Formats: sequence, C-alpha cells, structure tokens
Amino acid sequence: ATIGGNIASATDFSDSLVLLHVYNASVRLRGVNGERVVPLEKLILERRKPDLKPGEIITEVLFPEPPVGASSAFEKFDRRSILVAGLANSASYIQLEGKRIIDVRISLDTTGLNRIPGRLRELEDYLKGREFSAELIEKAVEEVIPRSVVKYSDWWASGEYRLEMTKVSVKRSLLKACKRLGVV
Repeated sequence: ATIGGNIASATDFSDSLVLLHVYNASVRLRGVNGERVVPLEKLILERRKPDLKPGEIITEVLFPEPPVGASSAFEKFDRRSILVAGLANSASYIQLEGKRIIDVRISLDTTGLNRIPGRLRELEDYLKGREFSAELIEKAVEEVIPRSVVKYSDWWASGEYRLEMTKVSVKRSLLKACKRLGVV
C-alpha cells in the first residue's frame, strides 16, 4: 500500500490519513484537465468517496514543516494478529511556548458514524492558549470527547469500548508529543 492509495481509499482503516490530518496536509491531484491542490480535510467526502475527478491521481502529499517547539505522536489500539484495522487510533500535534499551548491538532480514525478520519476541533479549541499539564489533558479528554465523538459498533468492538479506547489513545498521543518536547 502507498500513502496515496491510503488517502484515495478514504476509510477509517488508513492510519496515514489520521496522522496527515494533524499536519494540515493537502494533496496535489493531476489529471487530464490539469492540476489542483486540495486540503486533505476537503478531499474525503464520505467513507470510500474521495473528491477525485475521473482520470485524476494523487501525485504529491504536501504539508508545512513543523516549527521549533512542535511535536507529534500517533497511537493505535488494534488486534494485529487478527486484523490490520484498528479499534481506535489518534494523532496529536502540539506546539508549546514554555508550557503554554500555542497550537494543537488532534485527529481520529473516526469522529462520527460517517466513519472517516477527522479532526477534533472542539478539543483543540478547549486546549489552545492554556498551560499544559497532564491534569488538563485528562480533564479535557474526559469532558469533550464523549460529547463530540460518536463511535460505531460492529463485530470487533462496541461503540462504547471504542469511545473509551479513543480517550486513552488521545491522552497518550498528547502526552507522548509533550514528552518529546521535554515538558512531561
């Protein structure tokens, strides 16, 4: 599998989509009618339905270089011995000035029943501008995720279990990114 193939498949099974969301990635598309650059968030219309015109292919994935004072992390819970698809995963990007959160971006494998990767804007807004602490992360995740994320049930796991694992995944990815910056 390629990163372009994972993007074009437009599913919650694509780990690379989750990570690319926190880097504000865009894709360069080239086809018979020319070239266009589309933000990743706008490319995925619904599960397995990217905004690709007939004859278009993904030729490049673009994202800005992270500034000094920024870090990211990815967390995944899965049953690798049985299946490649994860039960819950998240990516976090955080930029600190001292301990103040200047920028934060959090993405999940799914945020709703549409089952496409996406950003957790409500949680990002909650954290921006605050002083980082493990207690803040705990409080924010426990308050915001249950009201802003809906997880589906299937034969692998219940929606309730996926939601709990999502909270653990987000906490871990945020704390890991901050640890890399030396603040945990």
